[in-house]
Amino acid sequence: MAGRDHFRAHARLGVDLWAVARCSDAGWHGDTRLLNLGLGGTCIETGEFLAPDLTIELEVQAPTLWDPLVLPSTVIWCAASDTGFHAGLRFDHCDPPALMALFELVDALAQQSRTPEEGAASTKAGSGNEYRIRSIR
Repeated sequence: MAGRDHFRAHARLGVDLWAVARCSDAGWHGDTRLLNLGLGGTCIETGEFLAPDLTIELEVQAPTLWDPLVLPSTVIWCAASDTGFHAGLRFDHCDPPALMALFELVDALAQQSRTPEEGAASTKAGSGNEYRIRSIR
């Protein structure tokens, strides 16, 4: 697409979650912080440079889940920041239950981040059925 430097198919929600990142190819693992989260990927903060195309297994510790959510991912970009490195990861969805758990986590976090006014305004009546319009910024 000409004129577009960056396109994201799924919106991201700003979060502050902890995870363990593992890379079996490089024999590396470490704690990392998720800065945003969406169905397609995440931006993480880490102390290590992660090379693009590196395969990472992200084990997310979420308050809405009993067990950690394991998300196979691929590093798309990595850049230095004032706190270490920020890396953009694309999720490689191959497990339907994990994708559903991710969807529920993003939905729960989006609900927590909304004000009561936003929640009331996003509920609309349609043919006798109530439905919600969810916007993840």
